[in-house]
Amino acid sequence: MSFNPLLSLARNAKRQKMDMQCDPQWVLDLAAERDQLREERDSLESECSRVTGQNARLHDQIVELYQDRDQLRAELIKANDRYQRDVYGLNNEGDPIGGEPPGGYANDNAKLRAELDAIRGQKPVAWQSRFTDEEWAKCSRGHFDWVKREPEAFPGGYEARELYALPPQQLGAEERDVPLHAAINRACGELPDGWSIEVNAERDGAWVALLNAELEVVEFPTNNERLDYTVNDAVEFAILSTRQAEEGE
Repeated sequence: MSFNPLLSLARNAKRQKMDMQCDPQWVLDLAAERDQLREERDSLESECSRVTGQNARLHDQIVELYQDRDQLRAELIKANDRYQRDVYGLNNEGDPIGGEPPGGYANDNAKLRAELDAIRGQKPVAWQSRFTDEEWAKCSRGHFDWVKREPEAFPGGYEARELYALPPQQLGAEERDVPLHAAINRACGELPDGWSIEVNAERDGAWVALLNAELEVVEFPTNNERLDYTVNDAVEFAILSTRQAEEGE
């Protein structure tokens, strides 16, 4: 029988493998390697699940962002439509909106600007002054000019202003400012008990009479510049006289 080297090598390898399998340490090493591979597999599966879940959440967030974007676009279109309608009185095609009056708030803006220009073109009808946080009180034109001309002559927080009447043609009858009516209303609300004011008018003039609680005509300081000013001066004098009488008691 002839010697076959290849057959001899195969037999030796088989014998060595059988010897290794019979080695307890080799079996333990193989089991440890198996356990390590299992741990790595489990770790990879856990990481894969985490990433997959994260991707799903990101997908949901992306969908929500797209929805928010579409909603904001729709709201922007509506807001632009309102702006065009209310400010310029135009529709989406840039054409004027019909109706009475046409043009939405554009007409109102133009009307208010015209009224403001008319007011600015007027001369002042009254003047007032006050300390900051106090009520405005009537003053003369000369006092107003003095405050504006020499502000350093007055303590801080003192101011004066001009009053203008709205153009009568821009107002309804119920909205017209009647200074004398306001002065009479003040007299009705602020005159001390027993005091009264008589407003008399005739063809060539008018005057105001102040009567005390004894129905005596009382002289009071006034420049008779305007009838409503005179009524206010009478009210203030009556209030001051009553207060001084009460303090004297």
